[in-house]
Amino acid sequence: MENQENKVSKPYVLLVKNTSEESEDVVLFDHSGKLNSKYILIESGIQTVSVLELFTQLCEQPATIARTLVINVSNQNIEDPFANEEKHIVIHTENKEGIGSGNIVHVTLDPYQQQTDRFVFDDEYEINEKTYLKFRMKGWSRIIIRFYPISKRNKEPEQLI
Repeated sequence: MENQENKVSKPYVLLVKNTSEESEDVVLFDHSGKLNSKYILIESGIQTVSVLELFTQLCEQPATIARTLVINVSNQNIEDPFANEEKHIVIHTENKEGIGSGNIVHVTLDPYQQQTDRFVFDDEYEINEKTYLKFRMKGWSRIIIRFYPISKRNKEPEQLI
């Protein structure tokens, strides 16, 4: 993943919990705060940074994500936290004219790991004020998502607030 011009920086980390027994849609980076049900809880994986601070920073300083890693931290009865059989995440974006589009990204078990609790996709995408990610989680499931941004070699690594 590293070349002469770019390298992957420390990840942005989120913990997502579905506290319902039913499957629920999850929307990450929803700046309105209205797209998730009351059963979806999103927390920052860094104690000194709130989810709101993280989302605000990504609005003001967009980041290009090189790798997204999803780790299943649900109890032992839930081997796969995704409620859709295709295991996909939809990345919604808008262009300057306000026209939206969705890109479906299929996640797979991380091929570099022996564990079966890690899902990954290496498609690059930008997170900014017009981007959000949507997927469906099984009831009672919990995941940690790590977003690994690209930073320029001659630049300081991206730092969280």
